[in-house]
Amino acid sequence: MADLKEQVASNLEFGLDLYQQLSNASKENFFFSPTSISYALAVTMLGADGRTKNQMKSVLKFKDISDDKIHSPLAELNVQLLDTKRKYELYIANKLYGEVSYKFKDDFLQNCKKFYGANVESLDFKNQPSECESIINSWVEEHTNKKIKNLLSGVLNELTRLVLVNAVYFKGDWNKKFNKNETSEQHFHVSEDTKMKVPMMYFMEIKLKYCYDEDLKCQIIDLPYVDGAMSFIVILPDLNATCLASVEKKLTVPILNNLPQKLHNYKTLELWLPKFKLESSFELGDVLKKLGLVDLFEHGRADLSKMDGTRELYVSKVVHKAFVDVNEEGSEAAAATAVVCVEYCAMIMSDPIIFRADHPFIFMIRDNKTGEHVFMGRLVKP
Repeated sequence: MADLKEQVASNLEFGLDLYQQLSNASKENFFFSPTSISYALAVTMLGADGRTKNQMKSVLKFKDISDDKIHSPLAELNVQLLDTKRKYELYIANKLYGEVSYKFKDDFLQNCKKFYGANVESLDFKNQPSECESIINSWVEEHTNKKIKNLLSGVLNELTRLVLVNAVYFKGDWNKKFNKNETSEQHFHVSEDTKMKVPMMYFMEIKLKYCYDEDLKCQIIDLPYVDGAMSFIVILPDLNATCLASVEKKLTVPILNNLPQKLHNYKTLELWLPKFKLESSFELGDVLKKLGLVDLFEHGRADLSKMDGTRELYVSKVVHKAFVDVNEEGSEAAAATAVVCVEYCAMIMSDPIIFRADHPFIFMIRDNKTGEHVFMGRLVKP
C-alpha cells in the first residue's frame, strides 16, 4: 500500500501542475482527468528510454520512484478504482492502435497488456488515416457512454505508427439527491461586474463534511456519492478575503492531502450549487513541454526505442477531452486521452452554515478509498 500511496501522491502533484498550466492559459471553465492523462503517458513511458524516460519520470513525478515500482502500483490503483461494489459506475480502459505494417517489440506490447490491459489493434494508417480515426473515435465513444465524441479530428496521417488511448467514465448518484422542485433560477456572479441567471440546486438543510480553510480563505464541502466511496469536492473562495486566482496559486499536494482530516466534522448547511455541464478539449503538447517533457515531441531527440528498437518514433500530439454533468441526481463525467506517435518522413448540531456557490469555484471528483483525484475542474461560468 505504501507504493500505491506514493503513486497517488505523484498523480496528484502531476494533476496540480496540469491545473496550474491550464489555469494560466485560460480564464474560462475547464475540466480534465489527471488519471486519464497519467495512464496514457505511463503506457507511453513503457516504450521510452534514456533522457526521454527520465524527462517523463520527472514530469509525471515518478523521479524518486524506481522503475520497477512505477507500473505495478498504477495497475493496482486501476484495480482499486474499479472496485465499485456496484454503487456507481467507473470505467477505465486503455487501447493501442498500431500501423499494420510496422513491427513493435514484443516486450513493449506484453507490458502494455500486463500492466494496463491495453491490447493492440492493427490499423492501416498509411493508406486509410481518416478511417482509422473513425475507428478510434468509435472506441472512445463506446467506452465513455457516448460522452466523448470525435476525440481525434484530422490528427492522423500516413506517418502515424501508434496511437495510445485511455478512456475514463464515471457516473454516480448523490448520497442524498437534490429535489428538482427546489431548483430555481438564481444569479451566478461570473465577476464583480458580470452576473447571469443559472439553474441553482438547493437544500434548505443538509449535513455534510465541511470546513473553512484559513490558509486558502475558502469554504470547502465534501458532497458524497452513494455509499461515500467517491466525493464531489467544492472549494469556494471567500470573496471577502480572497479571489479564485489567489486560491489556485495556493493549491498544493499537502493542502489537498490534508482535506480529509479537515473535513472530518459534519456541519448543517443551507446549500446552493449550480446545475451545469462542461466539455473541455486540449492539445497538451505545449503544456507538457512547459513542464519539462521536451524530447518526446522532437524527432532526433525522442527515444522510444523500447517500442520498436529504433530512434525514429516521436510523439506528435497528446489529445485530451473531458465532459462533466452535475445535476440533481448526481454527476456524470468522462475523459479520454490519446498519445499519437509518428515516424519521422462525527455530527455537530448548529444553525445552518450558508454555502452558496454563486461565484467561480474549483471542484474535484475524488476516490476516497485511494485518495486519487480522478477529475479536476474550474467553474467560472455555468
